Order: sequence, then C-alpha cells, then structure tokens
Amino acid sequence: MVLSFRGVAHPPPGTSSPDIANLSAAELSLTDLGKKGGLPLLFEHNSRDRIGRCEASWEGPSGELRVAGIINDPRIEAAVLRGKHHGLSLGTDVVQDHQGNALYKDQQELSICEEPRRQGCYIDTVNGEVVRKRRRHSMSGMSVVLPAKHVLSSLWPDKPTHTH
Repeated sequence: MVLSFRGVAHPPPGTSSPDIANLSAAELSLTDLGKKGGLPLLFEHNSRDRIGRCEASWEGPSGELRVAGIINDPRIEAAVLRGKHHGLSLGTDVVQDHQGNALYKDQQELSICEEPRRQGCYIDTVNGEVVRKRRRHSMSGMSVVLPAKHVLSSLWPDKPTHTH
C-alpha cells in the first residue's frame, strides 16, 4: 500500500527560533521540493531509511511551506496511521562564510519524525482525510474545536502549484 500525505514542512519566516538553516520568505517562495522526481522522504533523517518521496511543495497563505508526498514503507505507514509519527522535518544543507553568514542553502531531504524541531511542521492530511485538528481559545475562556478540514479547506489549495 502507498500512503499519501500533505502537511507543513517549514513554518512562515520568523516564527521559529533563529537558525541558519531556516528559510527566508524569498527562499520559501522559490522552493520546489517536487523537482527532479521529488525529494527523498526519509525516516528521522537517516539516509539509509528512505521511505518515500516528497512530490510537490508550494507556499501556503501564511507563508509556510506546504508539501505533498507518498510513503511506501509499511512500518512507517502503520506508524503514521496510528498517529505516532506525524512530524515533518526539512533537511537543509547550508554553505556559510567565515563569519557564519549563509551563502547557499539546498534542501536535501524531507523526513517523517515523531516530533519536529520547527513548530507547526506536521502531516495534516493522510490519504485525503484530515488527521490533525486545530483548537482555538478566546480570552473569555470559551474554547472552540474546529475540525482541521474546515480550517484547511479555507486556507490551502487542493492542488499544489509546483508539481513534477
């Protein structure tokens, strides 16, 4: 069985703790993880544990990097379906100068992980079904639970803009 997924691989610029590997708004807008047949999908950044591929990426409405991909490893499919591994982590190589400034960044892989380092980077849709919900709380103490499908359908396109 092949499992398809969608999610957030990188939050909007400025929302994560500072790190040279974080992408700027310009870098996010130019990122195409679906090029050349798709970026490898690994398990926990282990290059010997290739579990699928990232087939497409696009910039979401809040500036986040959205992705679509497939998992073709039965043990990881099962872990994702159980909710154990919904984290996404973008593996970025950085070349820097002697002062520590980034000269070049290149995305080498996308990983499925248990807990991502960057906040908000999770799989939210599996095989077309929403698997992640968003909870919003107001200052009045009332809380509303919205199904993620309601939130996502109004925010993200059905089809990515970069596909290969």
